[in-house]
Amino acid sequence: ASIRFPLVYYESFTKDGTTTFCFTSPLSLHFQLNDEKGNAMVFGCLRMLFSRIMNGATETLMVDLDRCLCYISMAAKNMQLAGKSCTVALIARYFRAFLVQIGTIRRYVLNSHSFTTRSIETNYPAHATLMVWMTAFRIFDLLKDSAVDFELLYPIGDSNASEQAATLIAYGLLTTAKVTERPFMCKCACFAWQQLHSCMSDAFWRMFSWLFRLCVGAVTFNYPTNPSSVMFLELCEARDSISSETFSDVLCSLDWRPADLRLLPGKATNSCLECLRQILLKTADHRNALIRLYTFFGSRNAEELTGAESILQHYFNVLCARIMEPSPMSTLCELSRESGKAWLEAMKGHCVDVELREDLNEWDIFIRVATVVCSKCESVWRSFKPRIFSKFTPKRFREMPISSLIEMLTLFLAFAYSTDTREVCEKTSMLIMSIFESSGKDRQEVLLRAVHCQILMHAERGLDDASIIKSLISLTDKLNEADSSDIYAESYLFAAQKGLELSSLHRFLPRMSSADITRILEASTHFTTVSACLWKVAVERLLMSDASHSIVFLTTQLRHRCVDNPMLASQRMALITSVLLSEKAPWTNTAFEFLIEFIQSLDGEIRFPIESILPLWFAVVLTHIESDGLTDVSQFICTGFRSFVQDKGFPSKEFSSDISSTDAAARWIFESVSEIARRNEMWVREAMLRWLEPVACVLQKVLPKSTMEVCTQSCRIASYIFRFASRLIYRSAGECNFNQSLFVRLCKLYIQNTLIVRNFEATFLDESVPNYFCGLLMLPIASSSYLQRIAVDIIEKFSLDYSLKQKMKRLLGDHPRFIPILYAACKADSNAFKFLTAIA
Repeated sequence: ASIRFPLVYYESFTKDGTTTFCFTSPLSLHFQLNDEKGNAMVFGCLRMLFSRIMNGATETLMVDLDRCLCYISMAAKNMQLAGKSCTVALIARYFRAFLVQIGTIRRYVLNSHSFTTRSIETNYPAHATLMVWMTAFRIFDLLKDSAVDFELLYPIGDSNASEQAATLIAYGLLTTAKVTERPFMCKCACFAWQQLHSCMSDAFWRMFSWLFRLCVGAVTFNYPTNPSSVMFLELCEARDSISSETFSDVLCSLDWRPADLRLLPGKATNSCLECLRQILLKTADHRNALIRLYTFFGSRNAEELTGAESILQHYFNVLCARIMEPSPMSTLCELSRESGKAWLEAMKGHCVDVELREDLNEWDIFIRVATVVCSKCESVWRSFKPRIFSKFTPKRFREMPISSLIEMLTLFLAFAYSTDTREVCEKTSMLIMSIFESSGKDRQEVLLRAVHCQILMHAERGLDDASIIKSLISLTDKLNEADSSDIYAESYLFAAQKGLELSSLHRFLPRMSSADITRILEASTHFTTVSACLWKVAVERLLMSDASHSIVFLTTQLRHRCVDNPMLASQRMALITSVLLSEKAPWTNTAFEFLIEFIQSLDGEIRFPIESILPLWFAVVLTHIESDGLTDVSQFICTGFRSFVQDKGFPSKEFSSDISSTDAAARWIFESVSEIARRNEMWVREAMLRWLEPVACVLQKVLPKSTMEVCTQSCRIASYIFRFASRLIYRSAGECNFNQSLFVRLCKLYIQNTLIVRNFEATFLDESVPNYFCGLLMLPIASSSYLQRIAVDIIEKFSLDYSLKQKMKRLLGDHPRFIPILYAACKADSNAFKFLTAIA
């Protein structure tokens, strides 16, 4: 079988059909090689053909050389099968002489400039030299087990001629790789390596290892006294001629599978991995060597990787020797300090088969190599595992730079992800626990994010992470609240996902950023119970511009309290109401959002603290226009108010379940309040103050700046307060500070500063003004100059309107005793004076 070189594959004939081949068939060549004379003639022709190729090669000459060498090889093989070992030895001796004449592959490479001046595909002399040497090697290989005496290529060592030829061929191919700065000049060189391995079997790695040690000076050749050829003396001068990088580059780049070859596993001296280990021990460029290993190991199966732990241990020792030296923060280090999730995603890149990025450092590449090997071969993992965890003491972990700590933790996490999640995470957690408390803030952050990464890894794989969560809680309790609130908040979220609340939260909340508190509120929303400090913070954040997370948190918590502790729910709702209606509250939009979220969080059967929520609803309906959301809230409040008065045993106005507007809802509630007051006026008077007093403070800020549409809605609803509840909110000067009383403040807001000052539509005035006037007439006007002045102002403003004039006349007709009192209070010739004169 002949060697074929696909990049220089030669057809039998050229286009013009000519050939210079001197042997017409393999049979004739077979007969010629049977004796001395025939061999001399054949090899003479072969020398002439080779000489012509070296002086000016053509494809035709290359085809002739290929056919000639194939015929010689086949003839020698047939002779060997026929038992003619002596004849084969004769052919081998002539081949030896031919090789001495043409020189080695290395000599040609070093003496030729063609490798840098022409395309390798048309470098026929180089291919011809390789073809001759490979054919000679196969013929020498036929005699390796023969008893026939055969002269060696060089009288040194105990190897046979085929091994010596293989050594010189390998040396030449390595020289080619060095000169061309690539593992193989073409596929021909790759196939040549494969044939050497295929023919030599176990001896190949012994030869490769011996050649490497010769080149690095580990072994030496002594010059022979009578060398048969000076060209074979090049092995005596091999020291420092080929670098270990070139050896590793060639070995790791070989593709063995096309030749159906098997790489011997284990630590035997004739194994591929042991040979590779010896080479790597002498390689100074660790980064490029690791890159080559990543590709090499990635294409091996589990059996072929047995014994690779020695290589991993070598590079682990190399990297650990520099681990106490500060190094620049890599991309991985930056991501690990960002969050546990970012660290996990970056670490996953070490465990999948992807191309290596340019920015990866030696540690990153080593982690990829180690995880590739250990995930494939369990025996390597069993051997390597105890070494990585026992390499450093906890003290060294506390002392090493942050970047080195991150690299070590990434190595552990990568093994956890790719090999044994439970065991590696357990050992990593024990390590973290042992060094955490005595570590500084930056180191503690890294350690906690490593724990976060483990939790995410367990969650991704559906594993029980209870022990890791327990460790996390223990570690966070050891943090210093003065400078670790951010990492505490991050850790809290992981515990919150498991429904656990950390008891130390109260120490860190005051120092947390707004963003961290927002995330904690969001994560704690589903808790059935929360600490008082978290509730307090959520209530305080209702006054912030972005209160949505606080609203969701508080409404959800209120729902739980409404179910299991209604009294506590009422107290907390009152607290929320007081905050939303305080002077610090800039507007009532947050209160509106809260009410909408609250009704959406409640089931229809859950009772809620209506008394505590009524002030909030009054503030919203008096400062917002009608909308679908407001209507839904109002219907909800009416339903709750109805249940509330029924529980109290109070009478109320007949309830209509299809109340279609906020206006109707407000009217119904105030009418019901009026009904209740007939039986229990004292309670109602106190309740109205509780419900409306906080609202007045909000209205004083909001109403003067409101649009006409909002003012119209607000004045309409406020008119029901005056009509149905004015006597319930009115306090005389003897009962209170009259000018600061609720009634006076509402009068100033709605009558004096809004109704009389602004110009409303006639239909609205026709509907609402009589309500205000009717409410005033229910009060002791005779004893209050303020009430007299307010009533006169209304008459003065609206008596010119015919419809309102008639309505006010009718209302005063029900209270004739007030006419002279009001007549006396008005100015002469005013509209009010004329109106009262007319009806007196």
